[in-house]
Amino acid sequence: VFLFTSNAGSEDLVDVTTATSKTEEEALRAKNKDVIEAALRASGAPVELIGRLLGAIVPFNHIDDKTAARIVRLNLSKLEERYTVRFHLSVEAYLLDLYGSRRELGARIIARHIDTTLRAEVLALLRLKASDRLVYKDEAGRTQVVAGVEPPLGRSYADRRGHGGPCP
Repeated sequence: VFLFTSNAGSEDLVDVTTATSKTEEEALRAKNKDVIEAALRASGAPVELIGRLLGAIVPFNHIDDKTAARIVRLNLSKLEERYTVRFHLSVEAYLLDLYGSRRELGARIIARHIDTTLRAEVLALLRLKASDRLVYKDEAGRTQVVAGVEPPLGRSYADRRGHGGPCP
């Protein structure tokens, strides 16, 4: 089994999640395959290879916000179980905002950020000996850990663009 990936034609692909009917979705998928075929031909790929690939092309589709939220929750749940912490809604909101600003990179950006940056921040802050630890994002977007079930009073959440308010 061979798996080929390419960005050929990606800038011209249409988001099929915007379709309002099954017929429209199928038409958009067909259009995307045509875009990819044209880009592969323009890239100089051998005609024989293109012919073999055409029936197996699976274009990348952006995930919707509901799916992104499920991915965030799943990945946070894994960390919660492993490190015996709970993540405040501000962490989920921060991660969804991060995804929204880099949607073209797909869901991997969420999982990578959680697995590298957030996990490292949590490990560095887990010096608390409390059995009930809450991880949240403060008004500056920094990861914080406190003992208890709520962030400290007066704390607020700010996303990467500086928008925010009281912790939800």
